[in-house]
Amino acid sequence: FADMPFVTNATPFFLMRTTRKKWLLGQGVYIVFATFVYMAFVMLSTSLISMRKAFAGNMWSSTAVALGYSKAGEVLAVPSSVKAMTMSTPYRCAAEVFLLMLCYALIMVFMMLLFNLKFGQIGGVMAAFGFSVYGFLLNPQTIRAVLKTPEYEAYKINVFVGWASPLNHATFYMHNFGLDLLPRLWQSYLICIVLICILFAASLRAAGNYNFKFTGTGGR
Repeated sequence: FADMPFVTNATPFFLMRTTRKKWLLGQGVYIVFATFVYMAFVMLSTSLISMRKAFAGNMWSSTAVALGYSKAGEVLAVPSSVKAMTMSTPYRCAAEVFLLMLCYALIMVFMMLLFNLKFGQIGGVMAAFGFSVYGFLLNPQTIRAVLKTPEYEAYKINVFVGWASPLNHATFYMHNFGLDLLPRLWQSYLICIVLICILFAASLRAAGNYNFKFTGTGGR
């Protein structure tokens, strides 16, 4: 992520041979592929690390079921959602988690691209940091603690957070599998695609108004 979004001293020379629109489109394509490779590396690393302890069948193991129904997974920091287990298979769940996290990462890096073009590299870093902090702070437990919401009102907060938090859109079990009012998987994918398109369109506009300043080797 530190290599994004690619506005360097060499950029004006690239723009002498192409248009800003084509240059930014190339950056967008690179971002998509680079983020995909990064997420694939994370998934492969996780699989390799846990391979010796893993249950390879495309069905939930008795250990996963026990952790989910006994709530012992929360104590052991190994969350196991009963809802996710009853509505999906392990391999489908892994594929959905990968796609959701890919969408989340793409939103963040395209936001970095936009803010870098408008406010410089520090602006891009701060935007990505703020986006991540927003996702972590907007969770049901924090809101209930701040508002001192009673237990019977917790469902409403869960639904609100499920729709408003980008991190919850990237969380598999925080979706509607036909049982509640949380967003469905296709709705989360659609929201992510729309946000990515909006950020990219705003980046195109920002790139058209971007002014390069030549102040020696340290300038832009």
